[in-house]
Amino acid sequence: MRSSGPAPRAARRSRTPQEGRSLPTPRCSLLLCPFSIWSAIYLGLIAYAVYQALPRQAGRAVHRCVRWWALASVLLNAAWILVVQAGLVALSLVVIAVLLADLVVILMRLRVIRASGWADAIVVHGTMGLYLGWVLIATVANVAVVLVRVGFTSAGIGPEAWGVIVLIAAGAIATALAVWDRGRIAPAFATAWGVFWIGVARASGTPHSWIVAVTAFAVAGVILVVTAVTRLAQRTT
Repeated sequence: MRSSGPAPRAARRSRTPQEGRSLPTPRCSLLLCPFSIWSAIYLGLIAYAVYQALPRQAGRAVHRCVRWWALASVLLNAAWILVVQAGLVALSLVVIAVLLADLVVILMRLRVIRASGWADAIVVHGTMGLYLGWVLIATVANVAVVLVRVGFTSAGIGPEAWGVIVLIAAGAIATALAVWDRGRIAPAFATAWGVFWIGVARASGTPHSWIVAVTAFAVAGVILVVTAVTRLAQRTT
């Protein structure tokens, strides 16, 4: 399956032709491929573009607060793809970091504006949440690619240990975000989805590492559990 977002393109740029030929090509359905989440995000962004332009929606506060930031995120995503295709890996990290910051601003604004009905919950809050959660893990992947490109030598720490450290750091950020945002499901799910598939890749692909795989599965589980507990706690208070 061809991918269309930050994480997969960064991964492809980091491989040599020989590595690309030696890696197995997993077979997966559209609903189970790790990067199929981009389909949901892009469909959500298209739905949001239509939704916010409707006559009854155009003047609402939620759209006034988010509309231009959402447009900026789309432009930054496109810029990221162009930068990576040009081989400017270091610059790609700058672009995706700005994209992540843009999405954090959107989340901060949505945090104080509750969804008014299912359309708001799915098209606005859900789409932006998925977008943020996936770009978070994509940014982590982009950092790893840049470190490889600049010849980072692991500072005396083995690659497996670094993999565990990076996953734990990503999980800590995601869980902190979930607690701060009162257990919002979409960003937590997207990050956990990405982390889970990192575990699948390390368990069944190359380089193989059960330590990294088990850590990834554990981190994905912790993100979801913390989010669920936080959400339930909010409902009971």
